[in-house]
Amino acid sequence: MCCTAVSTDFHPSASSPQIAPDGKGNEPPILTPQFPLPKLYSLLFQCMWRIIITARENLTYSPYPYLSQTVVERGEKKDVVFLIDGSDGVRSGFPLLKTFVQRVVESLDIGRDKVRVAVAQYSNVIQPEFLLDTHEDKADLISAIQELKIMGGSPLNTGAALDYLIKNVFTVSSGSRIAEGVPQFLILLTADRSQDDVRRPSVVLKTSGTVPFGIGIGNADLTELQTISFLPDFAISVPDFSQLDTVQQVVSNRVIRLTKKEIESLAPDLVFTSPSPGEKMFVSAPRPSGKI
Repeated sequence: MCCTAVSTDFHPSASSPQIAPDGKGNEPPILTPQFPLPKLYSLLFQCMWRIIITARENLTYSPYPYLSQTVVERGEKKDVVFLIDGSDGVRSGFPLLKTFVQRVVESLDIGRDKVRVAVAQYSNVIQPEFLLDTHEDKADLISAIQELKIMGGSPLNTGAALDYLIKNVFTVSSGSRIAEGVPQFLILLTADRSQDDVRRPSVVLKTSGTVPFGIGIGNADLTELQTISFLPDFAISVPDFSQLDTVQQVVSNRVIRLTKKEIESLAPDLVFTSPSPGEKMFVSAPRPSGKI
């Protein structure tokens, strides 16, 4: 029970209201309170407040004004691609990058006909780790994430990496269900500014229906992340790798809550610009399934 036990040993004082018997000498039908009314009101208030707090804790609220407060359907189809910084500059923080990816994946409803996940890391080149149709089981997927090894290299060519994903990962042949209208998500994790143009591939991503999230650590450029992200609000910056866990739930909730209907109702932030300078990107072959 929400209310604590109270003593009923109360003896009305002279100032307590007294009700006289009726004319026949019988006691009135109204019962004298067993403990002070102010104390009773206080207990009732505490009970009601606890009920309200418990109800609020058990309800799921969206912290984002552009997401409707609807029940999230578990098992909804979504394709999620992680593009993670694998350059020399993140060697010390790479384990925390992997932990972030793992925690997001743990929050998703993984399955062939549910949420599919792909991972690629990049620096001056891009290295696909596994594609959207590689791992259908959550345990296998998490194991693959834990086995990731940093690729190294510099500088960062984020624009070329995005272009590669458009042409080689967000495709039917790589397990994407984009042709079926399944929502496509990209989660970019980077710790520095790109050395090539990110605007043109970002526009292509967003106009093709993909929803990018830009997450920057340390020296990452917030303006660049906002250019890449579907909406500027979808860009997040943290001062160091140890702070990634503070934004993990925010990212997970956005991926979980955004439905196809809600994505279609949002207008992506598009920045049109001249063609990218044409930096070359050399791509290493995907690793065999299960061999990371």
